[in-house]
Parts: sequence; C-alpha cells; structure tokens
Amino acid sequence: MAPSGLQSGGRRDGIVDLVTDEERGTSRTRGALLASVSVVGFCLSTWAIRESGPIYLDDSFLAARFEAFRDYDDQTDLLFIGNSRVNHHIDPALVDEEFAHANHPLRSFNFGVGAMNAIETSYVLEEIFEDATPRYVVLDPGDLRSHPRGNNAKSERFIKWHDFTRTRWVWEHYAANVQDRELRFQYFQPHLRAFLYRTFNTGRGAHLLGYAFRHWCTWHIDLSGCGPALRYRDHVELLRETRGFIGLHDEVGVKQFFEPGALEQVQKNREAFKAVPEVAMRRTRRMLRYRRRNSSQRLPVVGRKVLLRVHAQSDERGSLLTILLSPRPDIYADYVYQAQEEGLVPRLLDYGDPEQHPAFYDADNRFEASHMHARATPLFSKRLVADLLELWSVP
Repeated sequence: MAPSGLQSGGRRDGIVDLVTDEERGTSRTRGALLASVSVVGFCLSTWAIRESGPIYLDDSFLAARFEAFRDYDDQTDLLFIGNSRVNHHIDPALVDEEFAHANHPLRSFNFGVGAMNAIETSYVLEEIFEDATPRYVVLDPGDLRSHPRGNNAKSERFIKWHDFTRTRWVWEHYAANVQDRELRFQYFQPHLRAFLYRTFNTGRGAHLLGYAFRHWCTWHIDLSGCGPALRYRDHVELLRETRGFIGLHDEVGVKQFFEPGALEQVQKNREAFKAVPEVAMRRTRRMLRYRRRNSSQRLPVVGRKVLLRVHAQSDERGSLLTILLSPRPDIYADYVYQAQEEGLVPRLLDYGDPEQHPAFYDADNRFEASHMHARATPLFSKRLVADLLELWSVP
C-alpha cells in the first residue's frame, strides 16, 4: 500500500508526475555519457598538446645534452651512454685519438648523465635512436637490482621515462618483489602519478611556460670541472665542445648537486678519501666480496626488461651493443653475468674488479670511492679502446 499522501504510479495527491521512469533512466544515461565525453575530450586535448610540444622540457642535464648531441647525431659512430661513471670517465676526444692510432677512425659522443638508472637509460637510448644510428653503442646499465623508487616524483626527468611500457615494468617489478598489497601500491603510486603527468600533462602548466621562456631565463647550472656556475646556453656549448665529457678535478670538486647538503657531503667524502685512501680501498674490496657472496640471487624483473629492450633496440637499428661495467665494484655486475648466460648481453666489458684492474683503483687515480679522477681518463681510454677493438674483432 502506498504511503499516506501518495497514490500508486508515483503521483502525489493533486500533482501529476510529468516525467516517466523511462525518461529518468534516459536522462541519467545521457548525463553519464556527456560526463564521459568531457573526460575523454579533456584527456585527448592534453595528450594532443603533449604530442605537439617538446618531450624534453626544463631538465637541465638531459635537455642540454640532447641539444648538444644534435650537432653530432648524424656523425656519431660510437655512443657511450649510462650514469655518472660514463660521464666522468670517458673522454671522446681521447677515445677517438686512440682509435685513430689503431687505424680504426671514428667519432664518439658521451651521453652519460649522473644517477641515470637502468630504465631511464633504455628510454634515452630509444629517443636517441629516433634521430641517430651509431655503429656502436657502449652502455653502462646502472644498478639492475634497485627498486626504481619514486624519488623526485614531480621532476621532469622522472616523468619523462614513464611511458606505458616502462610504467608497466615498474608495476611488474613490485608485483614480483613486494608481497604486501598496500605497500606495493604505496611504492607504485609515484610512478602512476608520473605516468599521468606525462600522458595528459596534468599539473605541468608551469613547466610548459618555463620551457617557452627557457632561453631568456636566468637560472644557473652548477657543473663539476667547469669553474663558476653556468647558464643553460653555456652548458650546451660546453657539452658541444667536450662531446658530453665532464672530468673530475681536485681544484674544482663536484658542483652538480642541487639537493641541500649534497655538495658538502661529496666534498667531505673526497677529503676523507684523500686523507686515508687505503681505508677507502678496503671498503671497495669489501664491496667486491659482498658482490661475490650475493651472486646466486636471480636477475630482477626490471633488469631483465631493460636488457631485453636495449638488446632489441640495438639489433633493430643495426648497432653493435656492448655492456660496460665501469671501474666500481657493484653487486649488479653479477646480474649482468646472469643476463649474459640468458643471451641478453651480447658483449661485455667488466672493469669492476680491483684485483684485475688495479690501476683504476689506485688512490692517485680515484676522485673518491665511486669515481675516477680526471688524471686517470687517458689510462682508462687507452685500455677501453684496446678491449673494444679486441671484442669487436677489429684487426
């Protein structure tokens, strides 16, 4: 029985309901459809803006390096790519000189960028292959065992490599290694946010405006080995002159760190290393022993995905890929050897053992425990070129 004051059929006493239930359903459907169209339209619009605009916005190191590389992209035979140990250890001018002495002339470029992780390296290499096809690629993949943490999750550099494929790699990495669902999502959340930033330009208006005025802005870049702070255009010109190489020297120290206290900590490490180099080298040997003890661990998901991708990219472009383990004994070297057994690493050069390569770990040739001093660059260049020629079977 209908409540008091209501008649059957949904009419109140004395009032006729002019809207039928069918019309109400149609109205709700139309409203939901319009809302969906609005959301999809907004997403498509922001996606179109991203596609029509620059991929590399206002990240100083990567943007400047890409701009400098454009002058060499069609004449680079050998590309070095990786983290700071590539950036600070390999001087293309010296490398080219050594190749010329071996009657194998070529031109090289150093695309090393500080703290570039394995996923970012694969993304940057993919972007390079859009415009250039070097005959040889020497790649230091970085630490393959690390969780790709969402540090600096709103930085342009972090956002850039979060395309769908690499964001999925991160999810698969956490799904395989983090059992707690809540913790897994907590780790993945910054990466999901970066994916949305990259795909739909959400929250990036200031970055886009900043890019438009980049060449007139006054912000500076602190760069190791370069004396005073540099403006963006000066940074690009320097990288053009050195073809990407930045050496580490006593008189300057490291000045490329923006984080508060980072520069002071690096200088403190440098002074400690200079004061008691034998202690620092004992620490280096302990790292090597620890690496060997942990060699039974399986290759991480992210590491396998990265090596699969860079191998496939290089084969597709006809570039000869060589994996480089720079002069610092890291645990991830064992994962690279596991990947080599699986056929993911076609060629490998490993300088991570102080016992096999003592000259690169001599205290006089180290800037600190993680990097070589600029004075060791000629020594390393000569050895690197000789090993590459042998590995490539160049007579």
